[in-house]
Amino acid sequence: MASDAAFIRGEIRTLVDPLFMRFREELLGSGVSYGRIAPVALPPTTVVVGGPGGTTDPNDLGFIRGIKVYSGGTLIGSDLDELSFLGAGVTVATGRATIDIATPLSAKITNPMTTLGDVIYGETSGTPTRLGIGASGYVLTAGGDSKPHWQSVLSDPTIAIGDIIYRDVSGLARLPIGVSGYLLRASGNIPTWYAPLNWMENPMTQVGDIIYGNTSGVPASLVIGTSGQVLIAGGDSKPHWASITAGALWIEENDGSPTDSAATKLIFPSGTLTLSGHTMTYMPYVPRQLAWYEETLTVATSKGPLRRIDANVTVVGCYLYVKTAPTGAALIVDIQRSSSGPNGTYASIFSALPQIAAAADNGSSTSLSISQLNAGDYVRMDITQIGSTLAGANLTVDLNMILR
Repeated sequence: MASDAAFIRGEIRTLVDPLFMRFREELLGSGVSYGRIAPVALPPTTVVVGGPGGTTDPNDLGFIRGIKVYSGGTLIGSDLDELSFLGAGVTVATGRATIDIATPLSAKITNPMTTLGDVIYGETSGTPTRLGIGASGYVLTAGGDSKPHWQSVLSDPTIAIGDIIYRDVSGLARLPIGVSGYLLRASGNIPTWYAPLNWMENPMTQVGDIIYGNTSGVPASLVIGTSGQVLIAGGDSKPHWASITAGALWIEENDGSPTDSAATKLIFPSGTLTLSGHTMTYMPYVPRQLAWYEETLTVATSKGPLRRIDANVTVVGCYLYVKTAPTGAALIVDIQRSSSGPNGTYASIFSALPQIAAAADNGSSTSLSISQLNAGDYVRMDITQIGSTLAGANLTVDLNMILR
């Protein structure tokens, strides 16, 4: 058994010794000799510190003399002659350089700081980034972009009781308290104190009173007039209640002050309007309209619905509109009338047909050969010409009339 152990020990040393030789030459430099028989001591300041592997047992260190081993700041051994194991995570200081074999290279960072007071923070994906020191008195705050920022501490701009703090274009600002009774309102984007509106005392004392402006606009009360009276402007530039003759129409005089006299009114005897011996009949202006709509335009007669006139009317004109303008030639339409039923003889009502010029979107015609249509007449819409390059599209035709 003893011979087997010796054999195994020899085999292990055969494998390990070349590794320590390379470790000595590449990491510790040529100032350290290897071996049990003729070791060369390192300077007494050389330190080996146990890493995460917990290499703190002096019996686990060998083949290097003159070293000191610390763990957690406590010296645990020196002048050791056994180094049979170096755990992962050992920092070796040789006096020439300090070599960290515990931390992977990917976890190391490059120092981005360049100036006194710089701070390192993590940028996107944790990239170390420099933040220069802020101005004197600034504090470090977390910004909305998830990064630290230097920012001044908000200062109170108020100096007197009643002051108001608001923000202007440059930051916080002070608005002194306004005059007693003033109102706070916005002037643009800035709050401002304003005198209240020109409030007035109520001069009215009874039901029906009216307020009007007296001399210099002083509020005054006008008592309600008697039943049937009307409010007129008097020669004294004040409103007055006045009575008018029943059935009379007042006409304003040149001086702007109508009076109840024969020269300024029209009389309606027996309900008939008489002026200078002529009887006048009231004719209401009642508009009427017929409309046609065609989406796709082709030359044809009786496009769209046939229309029946239900009252005696006077034609005012015809108006055309398109959403897509004709090109190459004008778009021309015609409105024709039949007085002998829907299948009777039709004739144009225009002396000049309504049209939309090429590349235009509207047109009209008020040149009529038949201006009056009677109840029972029929009218149709014909398209007599379309654009030669582009016909046009989405046509609306309006025929405007009034009752007669």
